[in-house]
Amino acid sequence: MNTLSAMETAKILGVSGATIRNWTRAGHITPVAIRPLTFDYNDVIQLRDSIRSNRFNRLRKRANKTALDKLDHSEISDPRIATDFEHFLELMETSPVTPAKAIYLATLFFLQSRDECTLPAIASTLNFHDIVWKRPVVKDIMHGWLKHIGENIPAPHQEAIDAFLEWNNTDDPLGLLYQGLSSIGRRSRTGAYLTPGHIIDASLEEFDAAPASFLDPCCGTGRYLMRAARRFRIDPNRLYGFDTDPVAVDIARLNLLLAYGDIAFTPHVRCLDSLRDLATGEVECDTNHLLESFDAIATNPPWGGCKNQTRHKNLVAHVRSGESFSLFLEKSLRLLAPGGRLSFILPESMLKIRAHADIRRIILENTCIKKVTLLGRVFAGVFTPIIRLDLIKQPAPDDWSVTVCQKDRAHTTSQKRFHANANLAFDITVTENDAMLMEKIFAVPHQTLKNNADWALGIVTGDNGRYVLDTPVPGSEPVLRGRDVFRFVAREPRSHIVFKPEEFQQVAPERFFRAPEKLVYRFVSERLIFAYDTGGTLTLNSANIVIPRLPGLSIKVVLAFLNSRLFQYVFLKRFQTRKILRGDLETLPFPFLPADRAAHIEGLVDKCLAGNDASDELDTAVFSAFSLNSAEVAELEAGLQSDTTRVIV
Repeated sequence: MNTLSAMETAKILGVSGATIRNWTRAGHITPVAIRPLTFDYNDVIQLRDSIRSNRFNRLRKRANKTALDKLDHSEISDPRIATDFEHFLELMETSPVTPAKAIYLATLFFLQSRDECTLPAIASTLNFHDIVWKRPVVKDIMHGWLKHIGENIPAPHQEAIDAFLEWNNTDDPLGLLYQGLSSIGRRSRTGAYLTPGHIIDASLEEFDAAPASFLDPCCGTGRYLMRAARRFRIDPNRLYGFDTDPVAVDIARLNLLLAYGDIAFTPHVRCLDSLRDLATGEVECDTNHLLESFDAIATNPPWGGCKNQTRHKNLVAHVRSGESFSLFLEKSLRLLAPGGRLSFILPESMLKIRAHADIRRIILENTCIKKVTLLGRVFAGVFTPIIRLDLIKQPAPDDWSVTVCQKDRAHTTSQKRFHANANLAFDITVTENDAMLMEKIFAVPHQTLKNNADWALGIVTGDNGRYVLDTPVPGSEPVLRGRDVFRFVAREPRSHIVFKPEEFQQVAPERFFRAPEKLVYRFVSERLIFAYDTGGTLTLNSANIVIPRLPGLSIKVVLAFLNSRLFQYVFLKRFQTRKILRGDLETLPFPFLPADRAAHIEGLVDKCLAGNDASDELDTAVFSAFSLNSAEVAELEAGLQSDTTRVIV
C-alpha cells in the first residue's frame, strides 16, 4: 500500500496540516494509521478529485477556518426551521449582539415562553437581577452561564428572537440554535455533529426494559438525555451526562429541567472530560462511585484521533489506535453495570479496518453484540457511512447470534466466528448460510496468488494535471486509468502520458507494464474487475497490475475466476471494501483443475476477449469447479443480491 504522511496529504489537497487533522477527527478521511498519521494514497486522490468536482466543496470551504466563528446552518435538516434560521441570521446581521450573547438571549426568551422566568421591560440593556425565576436551579444555571460571556446583556433584536421562538414546538430548539451559531471550526476540532432524533429513538428502543440509570458520556446539548427522560421517565437523579463544551452543558441542564417540568432537582450534567477525569479510580476522583453503575449508556461519540493521549494513560494501554470513539466505548464499558446495555453510533469502518482491531477485541472479550444496524451516510458533510452498535455487557456464549439490520432486511450471524477472522474483523454480512457455503468453497483443494504472482502499482505521477494528457503529443503513449478497465477487456485509453519514470513520484519497474501478458484491475471498486492486456500498456495507480504464476492455470483461467460471480461473492462477504487490496486477493481460492477443464475455461475466456459474451458459461464452469449444486448456487446468487449496495469506505 502506498501511504502518505499528514503533510504530504495536505500538500496534495492544498490545505494545511491542521486541516488534515481536523478532517480526520471529523471523519471526512480515514487514516491508515493514527501514530504517525498516515493515509492511503488512493484515498487522498479520490478525496482531491471529489473536492475538485465540487461534490465535497464544503470541505474546501472549511479548510483553514478552524479558528473562525463563521456562522453555519447547513446541517439543520428541517426545511421550515432552516428557513426560520435564515431569517434569524439576516436579522442578527443588523444587530451588534455576538453569537454567544445571541444564544444566551434566545435562551432567556425561550425559558420565558416555557414559564420558567419573567423578563422585565427592556431598555438598552437587560439586567439579570430584574428577572423573576420560577426555579432557583434554572436561575443558577443562567447566572453561571452569564459569567462566561460577560455581565452586560444588550437589548435583543426582538424580531430575531420572535423568529427563533417559532421553533418552540421542535425538538431541542436551543441545541439547534447553538449548532447553527457554533463555529465550523469547533465542530471540526471535536468531530461532533448533531444526532438526528430518529437515530436516538432507535437506539433507545433497543433497551428491552426501562433502565433505572442512564449515561451519555459526551452529551452535547442533551438530546439523548432528553429522549431517555421522556421515554423511560427515569428518576432525574439517575440521569448523567458529561461534555467538555460548557455552553452545551448548560443547554443540556436546561433541557433536562424542562423535560421534568415542576420536579425540583439539580441535573447531573457536568462540564468534564469523560476520558480523562470521569471515574478514574484515583483516590481524589469524586466520580469513582459511577464505575459499573449504569444500566444503560447511549451516545454518538466524537470520531477521530484523540488529542493529548498522554493525558489518558489509563486508556491508551487498551486502545492503542488512539481513536476517540474507541476510547469512549472502552471507558463506557467500565462504567456499565454487568448485564447493562450500550448503544453507540460509530463509523462503519470500525467493523473491519485493521487499526480498530483493538476495540473489536475488547468488544468480543467483554460483551454480547446484540445488534449491528447499517445506517448509511446520515450526517451532512460527512462522507463516512455509519452504524449503530448495540451491546450487552456480559461474555458471549458460544452460540450467541448477532442480529444485523439494514433498511427492511435482517439476518443473524455468529459472534464466535469473528474471533477467527483476520484482525478480528466483524464480517457482519456473512449469514449462517453464507458461512456454511464459504466453508465448502474453501474446503476444495486450492492454491492462492500468495507467492504465486508478480504485483505492481500503476504509475503515481505526483501531479496528474501536469503529466496526464487528454490528447496525444509527440512521444506520448496511451495510459489506462481504473475507469478504463472492464471485465476481460479494457476500453481504448482516453488518457496519454510521456513515460519519464525519473520524473514520477512512484513507478513500478517497466518490465511489469511491458509484460507480454498481464492482468489489469480497478483498484477503487465495489467489485472485482480484471482485464487482459497483451499490448504492454501503461497504467495509472487507479489501475494496478497482477501477473499470476499458478501451476496448472494459465493467466486466462485465472482471469476467469477473478471475474466470476463466485469470486465476487467471496470477496464481498470476506472483505467488502471499495479498495481491491493485494492482501485480500492473495487469499482467494483457485482450485486445482484437470487439464481438460482448464482448457475449456480458457476457451470461454477467448470468446469473451473476442467480444462474445460467455459469462454465464464461465460462471457455470467455476461453480462446477467448486462442486456447488443448484441450491448452493441459488444461495450464492441471493447473497450477491443482498450485498449490491453494501460497501465499507
